[in-house]
Amino acid sequence: MNKSIFSIVCFLSFVLFAGCDNYERKGTVTSDITANVPSLTLFVGESEQLKGNPADLTFAWQSEDPEIATVSSSGMVTAVSEGNTFIVCSSGDMSIRIPLTSLVKIPLTGFELNVAEISVNPNGRTMVVPVREPANANDVSLPVWRSLNTDIATVDYKGEITGRGVGLTEVECTINGITRSVSVEVWLTKPFKGPHLLTATEPYTLLAINFDFGGQNNAFWDSNSGNDGGNNYRANNGDPNGGPVDIGGDLAVGWTSSGEWLVYTLEVQDAGDYYISLDAAVNGSSRYRIELLEGEHQSNVWSNWTNVTGPITIPPTGGWSNWAWLDVENPVWFPVGEQKIRFYFESAAFNFRGLKFTHSDLFVPPADPVEESTEILANVQNWKLGPWTAMRNPDNRGEVWWPFLNPGDTGGSALAITDDVFTFNANGSFTHENNGDSYMNEELGNLFPDGNPDDSFVTEHYTPPADASWEVSVIDGKLILTINKGFFGYAVSPGDLVKTQYVISDYSETSIKLVLFSGWDGWCFELVPVN
Repeated sequence: MNKSIFSIVCFLSFVLFAGCDNYERKGTVTSDITANVPSLTLFVGESEQLKGNPADLTFAWQSEDPEIATVSSSGMVTAVSEGNTFIVCSSGDMSIRIPLTSLVKIPLTGFELNVAEISVNPNGRTMVVPVREPANANDVSLPVWRSLNTDIATVDYKGEITGRGVGLTEVECTINGITRSVSVEVWLTKPFKGPHLLTATEPYTLLAINFDFGGQNNAFWDSNSGNDGGNNYRANNGDPNGGPVDIGGDLAVGWTSSGEWLVYTLEVQDAGDYYISLDAAVNGSSRYRIELLEGEHQSNVWSNWTNVTGPITIPPTGGWSNWAWLDVENPVWFPVGEQKIRFYFESAAFNFRGLKFTHSDLFVPPADPVEESTEILANVQNWKLGPWTAMRNPDNRGEVWWPFLNPGDTGGSALAITDDVFTFNANGSFTHENNGDSYMNEELGNLFPDGNPDDSFVTEHYTPPADASWEVSVIDGKLILTINKGFFGYAVSPGDLVKTQYVISDYSETSIKLVLFSGWDGWCFELVPVN
């Protein structure tokens, strides 16, 4: 009978029952008298033969409670009813007491494992426990554990499973001829907030902060262990190992350094070419690449990454909080199924907020920015300066240093030049209508003398000449509005009366934001339609 897992427990129980010494010694004590077993556990109705040692002696046998167990003169013990007693073996003046437990058999009808599936990292460990049916079953053999693929996971005699290599396998447990199994997945990373589904029906935006579970060296590599952003987004969403990635209050990955990387698991429903756009804020020129994991991954370290984009340069967006979507020129092919990508910071720093994947069936090539902005400027009959017009912090356009107050204004409310009207004609001519004493310029030597040498501001109704013109072009990778013989706001040198240039940082039919290109980039202007 299978009673081995109860024997140890019963033996310890009878040790307590019998005291620290199991032997009753009479007369001369000898260490030579022993029994063939130190203790005995039987089901009611079962028998077992006891033998005394040494074999050349004659032994007498006696049960201390025959109602629980009987013993024959030859040492054959039979369990009669449930309970505990001792079988006494004696020879001459020596004797030994053998603890006995008699049990009513409760058959095992079945069992289940406490989990149906587990997932672990390589070298990660998880304990699996058999749950008996019924819970008090005592006719139970020791569990026998077996992994169906020891290259992926191993299991010890206690049911502790250890991940070995990336993949999927099963671990079996057999008790009393009944076998149950648990599915074991060993992974380096797995999706966080997934699935991240790529389809041909709609674009998908993947947040940068939703990189995979897996921790340092698996799901990411970060050059320092601290969280410079101080945001606990990862820990608050079930990832205790994502802390080293620096996440700011704007829920973007920041404080990035060259050589760092992030891994994302995608679920591709529709194979095909996908155009990728990057949501980033960059103070200076930076560079990144995207890599795709090729083939079945079976090792415990990352390998087989293929650079599928090449190095991609990110132009400055105007500050750490000035976000812009930047398109990757060429699409990336993704096959159906689970795909892993690695976002690699080649030359940082820049703030990273997300990636957008658009299937080629949905992709509409972006309009040429020169043609599009030129058309918008010409189609609106008249423009005026809007509320974004101000002197602003170049590193944080949200911070206003000076809101273009009129000289001598004490109320802090009067905005300069807000009544002037600007027209960008389709034939390339530019007109500027001054409406009263609202256009002001810094003093240009004796260009605009006003007789006040202490005040650097003068009011002047400057009207551009008839041959004033405008155009939009790309210079040094930036979209530039050039006005020949005209300007907005201030003329700070005689050259500004010849030509001024502005970076078009954002444009639509209702607002065009400009940053001075031909001078200090703290000067910011906004054009809005005149109602």
